[in-house]
Amino acid sequence: MKTPTWLQHIFPTLLLACALVACNAPADPESIEPGAVLPAADAGRQAIEMHIVPKVTILGDEASSVLDQLAAYEVPAVSIAVVRHGEIAWAQAYGTDVDPASQFQAASLAKAVAAAGILALARERGFDIDADLTGALGAFDLAAVNPQGRPVSLRMLLSHTAGATVRGFPGYPRGTPLPDTLGVVTGSERANTPPVRIAFDPETPWRYSGGGYQIAQLWAEQASGEDFAALMQRLVLDPVGMNSSSFALNWPDVAAEGGIARAHGWNGEPIEGGWFLYPEQAAANLWSTPSDYARFLVALMAAADGAQDAGIDPEIARLMTTAVSDGYGLGLATSIHLGERRWAHSGSSEGYRSNQFALPDRGDAIVVMTNGKNAHHLIPDINRTAEIAYSWPHDPPRTETRFAMPAERLARIAGRYAARGDDRPAIQLDVEGPDLRGIFGGLVHFRLVPIGADHFIDPVDGEEFVFALEDGVMTTHGGPNVLTRLPDEGAAE
Repeated sequence: MKTPTWLQHIFPTLLLACALVACNAPADPESIEPGAVLPAADAGRQAIEMHIVPKVTILGDEASSVLDQLAAYEVPAVSIAVVRHGEIAWAQAYGTDVDPASQFQAASLAKAVAAAGILALARERGFDIDADLTGALGAFDLAAVNPQGRPVSLRMLLSHTAGATVRGFPGYPRGTPLPDTLGVVTGSERANTPPVRIAFDPETPWRYSGGGYQIAQLWAEQASGEDFAALMQRLVLDPVGMNSSSFALNWPDVAAEGGIARAHGWNGEPIEGGWFLYPEQAAANLWSTPSDYARFLVALMAAADGAQDAGIDPEIARLMTTAVSDGYGLGLATSIHLGERRWAHSGSSEGYRSNQFALPDRGDAIVVMTNGKNAHHLIPDINRTAEIAYSWPHDPPRTETRFAMPAERLARIAGRYAARGDDRPAIQLDVEGPDLRGIFGGLVHFRLVPIGADHFIDPVDGEEFVFALEDGVMTTHGGPNVLTRLPDEGAAE
């Protein structure tokens, strides 16, 4: 049987990785940070370190290491933990000023942990998660923000099916006066988001809502009389053994050894103050490490299989991982991907990007946390590489061959492009070797590789651009947009 093209391309690197493992040789020392948890025999770790697989592989290009990708995306650091067969196989951090114990803002990865704690509190108090919360939120009257009068339950809030508004939260610079949970839900002078409302639309019964999680947090605080961070510590973090995690707003100031991986913006510039604060704790304010979050996934997988001593009640694990609507359970997405169950969630806050997915039929998982805004492509690259290296279910990687475009043709295409009828440049394209280098909005850099006479592709996201002369003006059809080349600056029109 003929070896697939994509496998021909990556096989030499994987073979090298296996050879290194066989002789217990370490990876490139420059890619190893102090304090790393590194079992010697793991070809998957070697593949991630040495041969990241992008969305589109250009045949003949040199392989990129994880450090190469960090530099290309201008992300200071990434930390990774991999679970194999129900145990953490390895954890490693790459980049600047981090090690595997460094803590990151996990953003919306908080939702699954918060859901586990809120469900545990409901069981502890004998509260029906399908009961209408109207009248169960202390002094706050849910009916006042629910003009339809539709029942709203914990199950609905945690599965994003209540019709709650406010998708996400921008966070607050350090030193800013913060609203409390009630202020977030009802709106206050301190809140930087609108009040949460219940506005159910039968046309879109599933609507992602961090605001819904804040109503659930409000219920938990009212029902328990406890601070939310302390409540989650008691009901989830301590039982699971997440000793380097916290929902506390002041956690970065008292963090344990390893410290905080400080947040960075689009081009790798530090966020002033180091990080933003999120009083929306259930929705976004979990500080953790990939290893600690991996412990949560290990516990969730074990509990879903019926283990009584995992730190999560098996019934709670079943509730969380059963889809309610649109492939979402309680706190995380749950789906069948290429024949296997997959639980997943991503996270995005100011200066942080994170992602996790678990394959419960195998007992495997991966958790990736970064401290750079521009990691939204880096994380899929790492996940894709892990899927291939560990033979997890995955779509075949796409490969393309670079077209040898004449230099004069590249030069004619290069320039400033704007939306049709607009004279404000949207993108700038410059010749860089055999390719074009683009800048979008003055911030986001991208590369266009010629794969045909007038056809280019961005290997990072797979977006394709076709260039053609229309009425004597160079035009590109890229995605949903039509852009036209502006006259060169200083040129006569």
